[in-house]
Amino acid sequence: VYSYNHVYALGEKNLKPVIPPTPSSIYIICFTSGTTGQPKGVQLSHRSLLAAVAGLYVQWVPPPNRFHFGSSDVYFSFLSLAHIYEHLMQTFTIYVGGRIGIYSGDISRLLSDIQ
Repeated sequence: VYSYNHVYALGEKNLKPVIPPTPSSIYIICFTSGTTGQPKGVQLSHRSLLAAVAGLYVQWVPPPNRFHFGSSDVYFSFLSLAHIYEHLMQTFTIYVGGRIGIYSGDISRLLSDIQ
């Protein structure tokens, strides 16, 4: 087991150039459950995730829905990050300036997690 400071020092000695992603860069590889065969990894790009976020925004925010999302709103994250919907909702929440509360994973602490 390495301490955080040790790992940080290793990183400082081995700096790499920052390469920002492009819209077509792979954002994530999500694995399917294999309901139609073998489970497989599906590559999703940054563009596809942001297109989905834009779709949610267009559905929820303008008239006739007019849902308000902002800095006073908290999305309670309870799905696994292995699930693409969780990535979508967290990215949407950040996009609209909201906050994210993370489920601890312990059902007996669910109420305190929500608070």
